[in-house]
Amino acid sequence: MRDFDDVAANLEGVEKKGAIEHTDPTQRVADLRSAGLIETPDGAPVLSSLGAVVLDRWRVASVANQDKLDETARTVIVYGTAREMGAEPYVTFLAYWAELRAAFDPAALINGWDNLFSLNYLDFRINGFAPGDAFRDEGIRAADIVYDLDAFAEEQGASERVRKGARQVRSGIAGKVPRGRARATCCLAMELLLRRPEERNALVARFGVPRRPHDWSKFSADQAENLLKIVAGFDDFPAVTGAASAKPDEVSNEPGAQVENYDFSTALQPVPKRAKSKSGTGSSGPKKVDYNRRQERNSEVGQLGEAFAFAYEKWRLAEFPELAAKIVHVSLDDDTLGYDIMSFETDGRVRYVEVKATEGPLATRFFISANEIARAEQHTDQFLILRVGNVRNKPVCCEIRDLKAELDLKPTVFECAFKPISE
Repeated sequence: MRDFDDVAANLEGVEKKGAIEHTDPTQRVADLRSAGLIETPDGAPVLSSLGAVVLDRWRVASVANQDKLDETARTVIVYGTAREMGAEPYVTFLAYWAELRAAFDPAALINGWDNLFSLNYLDFRINGFAPGDAFRDEGIRAADIVYDLDAFAEEQGASERVRKGARQVRSGIAGKVPRGRARATCCLAMELLLRRPEERNALVARFGVPRRPHDWSKFSADQAENLLKIVAGFDDFPAVTGAASAKPDEVSNEPGAQVENYDFSTALQPVPKRAKSKSGTGSSGPKKVDYNRRQERNSEVGQLGEAFAFAYEKWRLAEFPELAAKIVHVSLDDDTLGYDIMSFETDGRVRYVEVKATEGPLATRFFISANEIARAEQHTDQFLILRVGNVRNKPVCCEIRDLKAELDLKPTVFECAFKPISE
């Protein structure tokens, strides 16, 4: 669905009469069913379990109305409730947003939702390939995400028919203002759910109801207060806490200090697989990389990931306290060893753990150094990569032991030195 501004009346109609009053009731039933808010087991609409809880929470929060300034609050309740219930497609949307915010400044994506819409289009994946991947790989700013198929067609000297089609596609993307507005609202709602409490006020003060890209109608003081209260109601969802936005030297060096009361019993997942990609690379538009910003963000994510991994290793060896006591977070003192944590298997063998963390899902691509590969080859049976996904919110992890069997390794950076003087 594009938005939820008139959905409360529809759900109340289903609740009271088993019917929907709408100019196109058939289409509206289809929309609400695809949104997971109603079901039609016998042809007549009834509230789904998600729809019933959402409607009740809208009423309690006084947002079961058509006020567009309450749209973000309604959307937060839908996504927050769906996350609690594990309801699709919202869980997938949240995972996708977590992956986007790992690669881009999330506030810039929300504010420049024309760029966001283009990225969503370019992220459409066929046989494992999506042009949008190039923006992540090269660290592009949100403001520089462009869709230039028409310019590419011109450069290639394509026929007028092809150039006309490319122009039509670009025009179609640029013209999706209503859908773009709804998308911006959904992303603002998801970002509020993923942000730490102390960071939400600034986000609510900056945004509101999207009118055009970079142009927002601000929330009233009462609406902002109510929205923040609604978001806070979902804070019991398990998450890794800590100074994720602090400067690196402000993050605690005490191993595991950023993990509080986390249930590790469901953290370990199978190593993910991906569909085979077509040959070639996706590329679009000018590329500008803010390396300082990317390095700062990667450092924060890395520290969170290592804190989680250290706590996970302690939990894993909880029944072997003599081994757990000897775990060492070695990268705090020396990050040149090719691994981050020296731990142990339950039989006492040394276990070298290299941590690779991301704010996105486990399957997000990552980089590994030559030194780390050398360590893996040196200690074939003792080295593993602990891949940590969703590191800021309910982290999960997988153990990668056989790098060549479980990963596609592609050289992307080479160290260069001048040739020696010939004798």
